[in-house]
Amino acid sequence: MLLLRRRLLLSAPLLVLGGCADLARPRAEPSAADTDPARARRWLVRLAWGADADTLAQVRQIGLSAWVSQQLQPSASAPTLPAPLQARLAEQTTARTDLATLVWQMQAQRREAVGQADPDARTRDFKAWQQAMTRLQQEGAHRQLWRAVHSPRPLQSRLGWFWLNHFNVYQGKQDLRAMVADYDEQLQAQALGRFRDLLGVALMHPAMLRYLDNDQNAAGRLNENLGRELLELHTLGVDGGYTQADVLSAARALTGLGLASAPEARGPAVLRRGLMAFNPARHDNEPKTLLGEPLPGQGLAQVEALLDRLARHPATARHVTRRLALYLLGRPASDALQQQLARRFLDSDGRIAEVLRTLLAHPEFEASLGQGFKDPVHWVVSALREQRPPDAWLQPEMPLGWLARLGEAPYQLGTPDGYPLERTAWAAPGQLALRFELARSMALRWGAVWGQPADTPLPTEDPAAVTSGSTREVLASARRPAERLALWWSSPEFMSH
Repeated sequence: MLLLRRRLLLSAPLLVLGGCADLARPRAEPSAADTDPARARRWLVRLAWGADADTLAQVRQIGLSAWVSQQLQPSASAPTLPAPLQARLAEQTTARTDLATLVWQMQAQRREAVGQADPDARTRDFKAWQQAMTRLQQEGAHRQLWRAVHSPRPLQSRLGWFWLNHFNVYQGKQDLRAMVADYDEQLQAQALGRFRDLLGVALMHPAMLRYLDNDQNAAGRLNENLGRELLELHTLGVDGGYTQADVLSAARALTGLGLASAPEARGPAVLRRGLMAFNPARHDNEPKTLLGEPLPGQGLAQVEALLDRLARHPATARHVTRRLALYLLGRPASDALQQQLARRFLDSDGRIAEVLRTLLAHPEFEASLGQGFKDPVHWVVSALREQRPPDAWLQPEMPLGWLARLGEAPYQLGTPDGYPLERTAWAAPGQLALRFELARSMALRWGAVWGQPADTPLPTEDPAAVTSGSTREVLASARRPAERLALWWSSPEFMSH
C-alpha cells in the first residue's frame, strides 16, 4: 500500500500572479501560466471533479482564467449534459411528470395496496409500490452521477452537490423517494446563484417540509424541527448568536407551510405552489421577534421576511462561506480570507459566483491545491470522469453501490447536518482499506460500468499526473493492466485534490 502524504506546491504564489488573479477579465491571449498543463490539472481536479481529457483540451485552447469565468457564469443556452444523456433524462418518470402529480399518484398506489383485503395481493401490490418508489429515487441519483461525470459544467455540478449536502434531506422518510430527484434538480439549477434563492428553494420544497416535519407545524401544535435546523445548519450556524426564543419565533413563522394532500383544493384561502401549500388557518398570526427585531408581515409574506433576514445576516455570511471554503480548499480558510469571503457575500447579496471569484483569486486557493483529500464522491467521480472511454455513457448502478459502501451515497444520510466536509472524516484506515478493495473491483468491472464488453481495453493513468518516484515504481511493478489501474486509484496523487 502507498502511504498518504502531504506535499507543498512551491510555486503556488507565483502561479496565482500569472493566471487567475483576475477571473472577471480573462486575457485575450492566455499566458504561459494560464495554459500550463500541470497547473490546469491541479485546478480541474479541485473544481471539475477531475482533469478529464476534454476539459484539459478546452483549457489549453482558451486558458484557465477564461475557463473558470465560463464555469462561474455558464451560458443559459449551453447544455448541461450531452444530447444522448439528455434524451435518457427526458424518458425518466421524474422528468415527464410534475412533482405534485407524481406524489399524489404514489400515495394513491400505496393506499390501494394497503387496502387490499387479500394478504397475498396486499404483499404483492405493496412490493410493487416499494419498487416504484425506489426507481424514482434512483432516477435522481442517476441524474446526479451523469452530471458529475459528463457535464460540460462540472463546477456547477460540484456546487450542486455542496448545496444538496448543505440542505440535506433523507430519502428513507415517508414518501421522500418520490421527491428527491426534483429537489436535487432545483438546487442544481441555483447552485451558482444567490444564496437567498437557494434558501427559498430548499426551505419551501416539499422534500424539506416533509423531512423536517413542517407539514405537522401549526398554531397551537408547534413543531420546531425546521425552524431549528434553518438557524443552526442552513443559515446562522451553531455559533450564530441565536437563542431558543429565536428558534421558537422561526418555527411559529413557518406554521401553516406544508404539503397539499390531494389534487382537489382544500379551500379558497390555501395558497399553492405545486405540491407546497400554505394554509393561513394553521398559521400563528401573533407578533414575533427574531434576533432582537420584530418580524414583519403575516402568513406566507412572513415566511419570506424570515428568509430575507436570515439570508442577509452577517452570521449567515460567515457560516456559509466558511463551509464553502472548507469544501473548495480542503481545509479551513485563514481568518483573513474568511473575512474577505463573508464581506463579499454581504456586498454581493449572497451571490455565490462572486464569493467564488474572491476565493479562487486568493493565493490560499492555489497554495492548497494537491493538499486536500478526496471524499468518497470526489474519489469515485474523479476516477470515472478522468478515465471514461470515448463516446461511452456511464451506467450508474455499480458506482452508486460503491458510494453506498463508502458511506456517501446520494440522499442516504439520515441526519440533517449533511455528510462531513472535513478530511478527518474520510481518511481513517478503515476507509482507506475499503478504497483499496474497491479500486480493484472498479478496474476489473470497468467495461460493465460503461455498458461495454468485458474485454474493453482499460484506461491508463496519465503519466503527467504521477509526480512521485515511489508511485512510479509501484505502478511499474503491476503485472496486469487492472492491477496497475487499481494501484493508480489508490495512490497519494489520485487520492489528493
